[in-house]
Amino acid sequence: MPLPTLQTARLELRQLSLADAPALHEAMRDRLAMAYWYQPPHESLEATRTTVWEMTRSGPNYWSIRLRDAERCLGFVGFVGSQPPQGFAYFLHREFWRRGLMKEAAREALDFGFARLALAQAEAWIDDANLPSLALARALGFRPVGELAVRRPHQPNPRRMLVCGLWAHHFHGGPPGWGNRPDAVCVIPELAVNDVSRSIRFYTEKLGFRLAFSLGDPVRYAAVTLSAWSGSPGEIRLTKAAQPVVPTTRVTFKVDNVDLFHARYAEKGVQPAAIEVMPWNEREFIVRDSDGYPLRFTSL
Repeated sequence: MPLPTLQTARLELRQLSLADAPALHEAMRDRLAMAYWYQPPHESLEATRTTVWEMTRSGPNYWSIRLRDAERCLGFVGFVGSQPPQGFAYFLHREFWRRGLMKEAAREALDFGFARLALAQAEAWIDDANLPSLALARALGFRPVGELAVRRPHQPNPRRMLVCGLWAHHFHGGPPGWGNRPDAVCVIPELAVNDVSRSIRFYTEKLGFRLAFSLGDPVRYAAVTLSAWSGSPGEIRLTKAAQPVVPTTRVTFKVDNVDLFHARYAEKGVQPAAIEVMPWNEREFIVRDSDGYPLRFTSL
């Protein structure tokens, strides 16, 4: 089913098509406008045509953005994918930034998606350095719900992407929260160890973890974290084992620089295994803790 044309006070949203590629190319060849996009600036019109074709080949999910009674395409807004949670993406020519136009277009598209397409939720992946886009997402009602490390072929290092989510009921005036279903905030692995105090020393002195808390004298329960911040991912709980440990559980840490971790652990004498490149293009190595549990460190 084709997307209907939508109108706001200043804008007209039409179904995106290949005919919009020449005007979009003006924006997508701009280095500043493309700084946080998943592609480098487009050097040719053909690159923009290919992008528009990829965006539209699975169905009508995107609108082009125009000023009312004007033909020039200024950008696009729409939904990514056909399975929940639907992604939400937007892009605007730099000439038209800071006028509230993207917020106006995004609100109209979200209203259509939630009210007419019966979407329950939408999520946007935003580079954590892209402060204007994060501010727009917050103004639309999106809230941070997770984060990912993403490596783009044209970028030398992985980028930290904030996953921002919006429930339909919140967009339509309901209270912020998890919507109409419960959701996990995080998963915390818990390892049974022979000696909690010994484990704390190994994790903090050898692996660079921080002690979050410990309970008991002698210590029977504790938490160590690889993050410098409270409430961040990277925590392990340590509990006193009731019987000798059989270390079969593996814990995986996704880190920002696997080479740096490997070098530090080699210096500490904990004998990390060699770094391997996995079939899914992640690089990883394994080190064992003081009870023999395999800890896997991986990054893109």
